[in-house]
Amino acid sequence: MRKSRSFLLILTLWICSVVNGLVYLVELGNGHDASAFYAWQIVFGVYVGLSAAVGLIYFVQSQS
Repeated sequence: MRKSRSFLLILTLWICSVVNGLVYLVELGNGHDASAFYAWQIVFGVYVGLSAAVGLIYFVQSQS
């Protein structure tokens, strides 16, 4: 149960980061000034990266 939950967390965060990147590309494609959005995206990207790393560590530890 625990393994599947951590995997689901990593998958959800990955999907969120992909959607976030797509939204940013659409904003740039529409010609909007996305500098404020870009700053938010960096913060979100760091959060996703750290969360995925922590989830991966827990996942590896639960395997052994």
